[in-house]
Order: sequence, then C-alpha cells, then structure tokens
Amino acid sequence: MLGQKWDLALPDIKIWKACYDVLRPGGFCVAFGHPRMYHRLCCQLEDAGFEIKDCLCWGYATGNPRPLNIDRAMSKNPEMADDSHKWKGWANNFKGSWEPIVVAKKTGDYADCVELMDLIHKLGIIDENLEDFVS
Repeated sequence: MLGQKWDLALPDIKIWKACYDVLRPGGFCVAFGHPRMYHRLCCQLEDAGFEIKDCLCWGYATGNPRPLNIDRAMSKNPEMADDSHKWKGWANNFKGSWEPIVVAKKTGDYADCVELMDLIHKLGIIDENLEDFVS
C-alpha cells in the first residue's frame, strides 16, 4: 500500500497525545517512521509528553521508492542519449533499506521512585535480549 495519503506527512500531534493519555505511566509507544522524517516523529512524540528512550532499526533487502537511474533518464533524451553510458550506476538518491522505530516511554509523576512504579504497573521494563516487552 505504497503512495497512500498517510505516507506524505506525520500524523497530527493529537494522535500522539491520545496515545499518551491512554497509556499507564511507564508504558511504551513504539512508532515506525521514515528515515527522512524520523527527527520530526521524535519531536512530535516529545511534544506529546513522551520521553524518547531508544531507536530500533528494521532493515530489509528491498526498498521503495526506487532512485532515478541517471543513465536511463538520459537515454530517453535524444540530446543526451550518446553520453548516457558514462552515468551508468549513478542515481539521485539511495534505495531505502531500513525503517527507524522510535521507542518512547510515558513518564509519570513519580520521579523519585521510577523503578518501583515501573514494577508496580508492570510497565517500563524491557527484556535485555529485546525478545518482548513485559505487559
């Protein structure tokens, strides 16, 4: 489902505030983003009240959108077609092969006893092997 309207911009900050409101203190928000928009996603999550804890990476072998191959583009232009072979292998950007994942945590009004409250709510604890989140 590439090229959908939701791919053009980040969700409204109201969405992140609603997520923040329904989470218990210590709960995690795990949000996938685009490499070019990752910094804005983090800022929105922080503005909604979350604390950015970490970034994970989802790597994959195929990526979209495909970059523009300069030699192919030149070969379609009669004035440039003769020189297109010189530009073989050149493109206008990288082919994406990873997706950043923001790990954000809802903080609470328990600054003096964060670890204790995390255990009471059974939130805010991550398996060191990243195999799953305690819920």
